Amino acid sequence: MKNMKPYKFLVIFLFIFTIFLSSVFANADPMDNWTLRSSGTVYDLLGLAYGNNTFVAVGEHYLILTSSDGITWTQTHFEDNVPFPYYSHDLLGVLYSHEYNFFIAFGRECEILTSPDGITWTQRYHNPSCGEIRNVIYDYGTFVAVGGRILTSYDGINWTQIDSGANDMTYGKNMFVAVGRNSILTSPDAITWTQRWAFGNKWWDHMFKLDEVAFGNDTFVATASGTGRWSPYDFAHDPGYRIFTSRDGVTWKPRKSISVVSIAYLDNRFFGLAPYYIFVSSNGIKWEKVYSGPGSPHIFTYGTHLNNTFVVMGRGIIATSRDGKTWSRNFFDPNSTYSSAVFTAVAFGNDRFIVVGTGGLILQSDPVAPILPTSDLNGNWVSLTQTCMNTKKGIKCKIKGQLNIRNAGNEDTLSSFVRFYLSDNNIYDEDDIFLKQVSTGKIQAGMSKRRALSYSFPAGETISDKYIIAVIDADHTVAEIDENNNDIVYGPIP
Repeated sequence: MKNMKPYKFLVIFLFIFTIFLSSVFANADPMDNWTLRSSGTVYDLLGLAYGNNTFVAVGEHYLILTSSDGITWTQTHFEDNVPFPYYSHDLLGVLYSHEYNFFIAFGRECEILTSPDGITWTQRYHNPSCGEIRNVIYDYGTFVAVGGRILTSYDGINWTQIDSGANDMTYGKNMFVAVGRNSILTSPDAITWTQRWAFGNKWWDHMFKLDEVAFGNDTFVATASGTGRWSPYDFAHDPGYRIFTSRDGVTWKPRKSISVVSIAYLDNRFFGLAPYYIFVSSNGIKWEKVYSGPGSPHIFTYGTHLNNTFVVMGRGIIATSRDGKTWSRNFFDPNSTYSSAVFTAVAFGNDRFIVVGTGGLILQSDPVAPILPTSDLNGNWVSLTQTCMNTKKGIKCKIKGQLNIRNAGNEDTLSSFVRFYLSDNNIYDEDDIFLKQVSTGKIQAGMSKRRALSYSFPAGETISDKYIIAVIDADHTVAEIDENNNDIVYGPIP
């Protein structure tokens, strides 16, 4: 029997080892494994969006690809009586509007296209003289395109060109804030703009340009980079200004801080991307390095937050994190298909992440279980009254009210917006008249906050027998257990 002991130890070892392997594979991160999908093209893919159960990728030469599963991709293009491909045109990005249920693609020659399904596209604007469109945002009930010129639209269909241009734009504190070549602009409606800050006559002013801007934690943060016109004297006397912050969007202060290529406010923190590092900050002033990349040739260029996951990408590298502090990374061997590709955009749908990049590259992650929301915002009107008085110009009416906003879930929420509308009935729709919006601030689980509404109507207008509707989390910033209890109605008003 003594000779059996080694076999017993072997059996025990194999049993424990099997459990260990099962645990490893069971806990493996699905985003550690990416599968190359055929795009059918060698052109660069520059934008990606998911909506209406469809992925849409756009890129060089008006290239548009669609897929329902992320595996099989079909090539489409915009018809304008010009043979495909459009060698003088590139589409630089695409987004999906959940409020209007259509895709919006935008491009290098100041073109904007819309589509309900990613297949049939309609050109909404095109003016090559206004320069490229770098991004489109939706806020304050307004679509705003930024680039060589600023374009605005209230429905995504009809667009108006503004003389000012911008590299990037954000919205906060009831204003749009745009950064341009060498100035910062603000606007209450994205139409009328006021210059708030500009590089002056100091000797170093020619060295910088403002690239991106973000808003969060009651603070605006803008980034600056070099213009490329540097002399040996410039290098020796670089003032080090790379970050600009403002509490009100009007008064700005340059900071001697980190140098980043991209900035965003995600999950209650500012994230700054440098070529080889990831930084986080609560206020845009003090920054903490949370990740160091593998080094050249892998560099970071883009980051976002999807399915409660931070995703940062660049040349030959994808880094992911659940909490923004602990990161897993995939950087690809110099001899692999992915090593020289620049990953340009990412989307999440059908329980998988899709990444697109240069050279027609499409990668798909293993299935990722959607992280179910545990927050739930709803509310009730505490009070709302209309007061009217007779004036020389006619009757003048004003409303004042208090809205109570509750987080009935078990997770704290990000700050989001409440928009107030005037309606003829008790159902919110796109025909309702927008009045104003306010920020909720962060709301702790199980807690409530009150927000005030005060609005004066034009002379001669009364809102008796009409309704006021508050739309909580109007931009779908907060993932909620129930997304159908955010319209809070008051009325009819006496």
